[in-house]
Amino acid sequence: MVHARTYEWAHPLSEILMSLITAGLQILHVDEGITLPWRFSPRMVEVPDGFAWSEAERSLVPCTYTIIARKP
Repeated sequence: MVHARTYEWAHPLSEILMSLITAGLQILHVDEGITLPWRFSPRMVEVPDGFAWSEAERSLVPCTYTIIARKP
């Protein structure tokens, strides 16, 4: 028997950014990370900095987002 598993984040990045802006914060920096220190999915491959998606997916699916914001 094969089980399909999907991973979804309940909040799109646009919703997160707009929530910060609506709260009065100024967005200073947004960055997408391509590695994690743990294997989130069996499809991930080991790389020098941890685990990442396959080379074909790496530029399409970020592993993390970093957002730096401040109150003006």
